[in-house]
Amino acid sequence: MPGDTSEMMIDERILRCLRDFYPVKADKNVVIPTVQRIGDGGSIDQISEHVRFLRDQGWIEESVLKTPSGKRETFQLKITPSGIEHLRFVEMRGIRELSLALTEVKNQLTLNCDQNKADIERISQDLERSKNDLLQIRVLVESYAGKAKAEKLREERLIIRLLCGDEKAIYHTILDAGGEMLQKDLVARTKMSNAKISRTIDHLESRGILTKERHGATNRLRIIVNVLDA
Repeated sequence: MPGDTSEMMIDERILRCLRDFYPVKADKNVVIPTVQRIGDGGSIDQISEHVRFLRDQGWIEESVLKTPSGKRETFQLKITPSGIEHLRFVEMRGIRELSLALTEVKNQLTLNCDQNKADIERISQDLERSKNDLLQIRVLVESYAGKAKAEKLREERLIIRLLCGDEKAIYHTILDAGGEMLQKDLVARTKMSNAKISRTIDHLESRGILTKERHGATNRLRIIVNVLDA
């Protein structure tokens, strides 16, 4: 008798069918279509072969019932106590196998869950380290930026201190006006000649203290080195 799963399933279906009839015998012509209906099919010859196998194992009994005329025979099948015990063993084995499979799935899920937790924890730690690294970089950048700003401020203060009288007067006049004014207004406010103011402005522009841009018939002047306490 073949021992693969599908063949074993036919044995189980026959035994279950006969157990439902127990202790009454069942007509073989009733058992075969019932087994076909409750399972995955199987031909009459195939099921009959399994019936013979189960009979040889002592798990079912087969008897012949003759009609009163003696011209016709029917085959009666009945599961034996050993057949019931064997079926119970098979069912318990199936339950154990299912339980083991479920346990294996549970263990695998637990393992995957633990692994996922470990991965999440590792990623969280990596993100925290990255965050700390970024904070340190930010502190360094801000420190360098502060030092650069302070250095630029010292340089600007030094530049302003080196201005001569007219340069300083023009610088403070523009600064007092909000850091920006027209050149014609500067001439009117300082009482200097336009030529003198033009030369002084060119000098201040070349030193990077202010900028000028054309504005109609005059220039717009804008302070770019703004050191109030110079």
